[in-house]
Amino acid sequence: MLIQGFIALLISEIICLLSCVVSQDISPNVPTINVPGYSYLVPYGRSVMLECHVTGTRPIKVKWWTRGRHVTDDDVFHTSLVTTSDERDTLLLWIHSLSEKETGTYICSGSNAFGEVTDKIYVNGYEDEGVPGEEDGDVEIGYFTAENSARKSSAAGGVVYLATIVATLHLTTTIFSSVLSCLCNAFS
Repeated sequence: MLIQGFIALLISEIICLLSCVVSQDISPNVPTINVPGYSYLVPYGRSVMLECHVTGTRPIKVKWWTRGRHVTDDDVFHTSLVTTSDERDTLLLWIHSLSEKETGTYICSGSNAFGEVTDKIYVNGYEDEGVPGEEDGDVEIGYFTAENSARKSSAAGGVVYLATIVATLHLTTTIFSSVLSCLCNAFS
């Protein structure tokens, strides 16, 4: 009898949790955007690729911007649109042979009939003598910084992704707070 009551309570809490998560005030028609990373530190003369993932109801328009102008293909920039699912487009932006002119803020915009979203990333350059404070040869392509960050290191030949840890912690705390909120509502 006690187990049946516990199972019923558990099922009701799962339903409550799902309703708490689903009832968040997010319109399913407005696109969502994700530009991985926060900033790149790239040696001058090397290329860098930026990614922008936009999910939403079709048709979706995805564009890269810098210094107030829409980035189009030329000798320095190359874009490539990849449709990765029925509702997701990825726009890749290659910056060939980075110079000081190409450093700065890059903004990706994604839009559909229901709205527009933007996200940004910073591209910084440095002379290839190395980064102050780093061991020689320790940095190949640079750093990402911020809460969805990762550090790319060539010395060990591996890539350490901190983004997974931060995203998992954020998701865990969100779920935990939703469960606590639902439990409080259920017992009050």
